[in-house]
Amino acid sequence: MIGAVAFMTSCSKNYGYQFENGTGSVGYNDSTGLEIDTAMDRIDASKFTAAQIYPGMVTPLQPRIKDTILNIDLNYQTATASDLRVSVLPSNWISTGLWAPAGELIKIVIPEGIYGLTVQVGSHTDNLTGKEVLQRDPVIVIRRTLYPGVNYVRNLYGGLIYILPQRPLGQVLPISFSGVCAGANFVLGQTTDEEWRQMISKTSVPFFEIIGKRIAFTLPKANLSLVSIPSPTALMQKWDSLIKAVYYDWYGLSDNNPDVKNRSPYLPWRIVFDIQPSVGAMHSGDPIVAGQTSGYFYQAVTIGQLEQSNWGVFHEIGHNMQMHSTWTFSNNGEVTCNLFSLKKSSIYNYIPGPLNDGWYGTGGQTPGAASFLALDSSAKDWSVLTNLGQFYPRMAIYAQIFEKYGYGFMTYLATAARNARFTSIDNQSKIDFFYERLSEYTQTDMYRFMREWGLKVSQTSRNAVAAKGYRKLMTNVWMYNPITNTGGDQPLAPRVQFGNGAPGTSLGWTVSSITNVRGGTNGTYNASYDAKNLLDGDINTIWHSCFNGCYSGISSTGTAPNNGSTSAALYPFNAVVKTGNAPVKADGFYIVQRQNGNSNHMDAITIAISADGNSWNTLGTFPLKTAANSSSTEALTKQFIDLPAPVTFQYFRFTWNVPPGEANGNRNSAFAEMGAFYY
Repeated sequence: MIGAVAFMTSCSKNYGYQFENGTGSVGYNDSTGLEIDTAMDRIDASKFTAAQIYPGMVTPLQPRIKDTILNIDLNYQTATASDLRVSVLPSNWISTGLWAPAGELIKIVIPEGIYGLTVQVGSHTDNLTGKEVLQRDPVIVIRRTLYPGVNYVRNLYGGLIYILPQRPLGQVLPISFSGVCAGANFVLGQTTDEEWRQMISKTSVPFFEIIGKRIAFTLPKANLSLVSIPSPTALMQKWDSLIKAVYYDWYGLSDNNPDVKNRSPYLPWRIVFDIQPSVGAMHSGDPIVAGQTSGYFYQAVTIGQLEQSNWGVFHEIGHNMQMHSTWTFSNNGEVTCNLFSLKKSSIYNYIPGPLNDGWYGTGGQTPGAASFLALDSSAKDWSVLTNLGQFYPRMAIYAQIFEKYGYGFMTYLATAARNARFTSIDNQSKIDFFYERLSEYTQTDMYRFMREWGLKVSQTSRNAVAAKGYRKLMTNVWMYNPITNTGGDQPLAPRVQFGNGAPGTSLGWTVSSITNVRGGTNGTYNASYDAKNLLDGDINTIWHSCFNGCYSGISSTGTAPNNGSTSAALYPFNAVVKTGNAPVKADGFYIVQRQNGNSNHMDAITIAISADGNSWNTLGTFPLKTAANSSSTEALTKQFIDLPAPVTFQYFRFTWNVPPGEANGNRNSAFAEMGAFYY
């Protein structure tokens, strides 16, 4: 430091200001007058009444421990929620099993050179400030930074003591505690059942913890008078095995995976029982907070309840594990968090009540998913499915997938989501991501399944799946009953083409306008190129644009008829069809390319619909197969364009640009058929 000061002095300059450099005395005395009282026999009883109400107090006869040393393991692995692309991961609360008595000073000694540690006194971190009704004081937990050497901490309410490291230190650290009481923490693999029973019998600490590798509970001791824990070892082994199977294995995560994106969380989930959670009866986050009820306690400490029930804890951990940045699309917030309960129920072979209610409805008063799925597809909208009974009906789409195609889909989906190059930018991207992964997993284009659930897939995503050549969905899987494992095996009704593919001759549909029509060399009519050929059902007849004569419409040399006219400058072209005297409802459209002239093949069309031929609604631009981008067979086959949902119209319009094969030639257009279909 002296050298540094000398260096700075040697570099001083005169900037024209008259003041002294450095940090010497300014002539003022210390104004705080603070002296820290470290007398450990002095007690602040100002919150004794509130502490007695909650979290409770130890008895005056409970021994205070002096200079007990605990070895705190700071050698652990970290991962962030963004690494796994989930909502929340557990942070590192290192339980000491010690209790700080209310209002009493405790002493903590940290080894020299150790920084980045915080002590937390108290487990109940929910802040109840602003609540109209209070069952405990709003804030009863304190946190203090720990420094090397002696630290003194006082919590007026008392509480269990935790060490919170900022980061792993790669070592086991001896920390000394004084003025504390021994609790009754059970740690799987370190504490025996008998040791824990002895600790429970000897302590008046009002809360105890049972800690496994993957989950830890902070529980009120008083509840043990209602429900006993015969073997905390067996209980926590069961909890650990289910957390691993239901969350980590199912998500495709593994312990010690070298890739952090695919590594199971190292730290345990914490479930803290609180007399008054800040939100609801139980809420997600870190920690998860559960209402201090006998029912929740029973579910947490009873193996049978853990296997067959305990919806709440699995629901809240499910919230923490949701993947909102990739595939959890809108109106799934209270849905996908429950999929882990579906997974658990598949392990123990039972039907969860919420799934049963979601499928069938509740008592005939609230319709279920089965009623929704029986609706006409034009009436289905995923976003309003909530009206059919909150979130339970939506669970059925996932139950159908898991039961019909296998629970491995979740592993495939979550792994793909974690390892995707980018997260989803909006809700449509999330729907598309889900659709594409489902189609990949089933090796089937699941577009129709998505549509029947009221989920709209983008055309870009549809094109991506179509390019992979998957088979079309062959049965009505959306009617599969995941409760009885029946149904969903009816062959899909084939596409029905209006007029059996010849709507012009059968139904009186007409081409009400088209950019132009080729005629004879002198502008005379030539039936070989008439626009009505597009609606006659014969793939060997065509419409052709003006070339060596224009019978109708406009050519580059003026209004028809014109001798020697072409259409080179008129793109984009339009063809408008009127569906007779009444509107129709269709599920899609079709087109047939010219059979004997590959250069005229169009590679895309834009489709619009109208009720009156004046106001138009564009449905999108759709790629087409050509002899250049596909096989000849694919290019010459009737090409169907499925819409996300049925549409009603009396006019439809195809618009296209210069066919790629004509770009450097006469820029002619020609094709064989156009029309619409329904299911």
